[in-house]
Amino acid sequence: PSFFFSGTGNEELETIYFRWLIYFAPAFCTTIALTGFFVGIGRVTTVTWCALLGNVVNIGLDILFIFGYGPIPEMGIKGAALATGLSQVVQTLFLGFIFLQKAYRKTYHTANFQFDWSSFKESFRIGAPAGLGRFLELIAHFIFFRIVLLSGSENLTIITVVQSFYLLMGFIIEGLSKGVSSIVANLIGGNQSDTLIDKVLKAAFCLQGIFSFLLFVLLMAFSQPLLTMFFSEQEVSLLQDPQLKATIQAALVWMCI
Repeated sequence: PSFFFSGTGNEELETIYFRWLIYFAPAFCTTIALTGFFVGIGRVTTVTWCALLGNVVNIGLDILFIFGYGPIPEMGIKGAALATGLSQVVQTLFLGFIFLQKAYRKTYHTANFQFDWSSFKESFRIGAPAGLGRFLELIAHFIFFRIVLLSGSENLTIITVVQSFYLLMGFIIEGLSKGVSSIVANLIGGNQSDTLIDKVLKAAFCLQGIFSFLLFVLLMAFSQPLLTMFFSEQEVSLLQDPQLKATIQAALVWMCI
């Protein structure tokens, strides 16, 4: 934390959140692995229900842990980290319970925990490039924010707002990406024609275009009420600065592009 958050002006809270969240790292990784299994067999609705459950639990625990209630003390940023981590544990247990049901044990041998070296090597060979890519993406993200921090708190505020919308869109595209990957993998495995793969890719590009267009329209038409969500009552007056507002709107346009 002393390396990641040095000079941000908010080191104490960032360190608390980071340290508590990292305790739950195994649950995050396990949820991703189990999600990959259900996506791979085409049970994407299971993943959707799991995500919905996790978010509901996260919101409920946020209210409980951040502000406190009854015997539970007010924990602030620590409570936010605990809520996020425990919601991941709930998702892991939810998917794990289904993963070990009799039907899955019989069809996919999910209760067979014997280590398979050949499967491990194959999984690592396929997964390592994607994992390395995500690692480099996060490193770039970190360096980018350190550079922005050097340019002043105003630019950091603008970037944080824009990144929030970018990540919201990123979740949609990530889901689309996983869906396309699974379908194309099944087509290749079944020796299906390239025509079907072309149709999948065209449909994906079409959906991506629709999502991007809708995001652009939403941000341009409702920028004022959306931006006020990121500022407290004491800070919302900052949006009255025409230069700041114009800069944020220009940044949102570039983000959409």
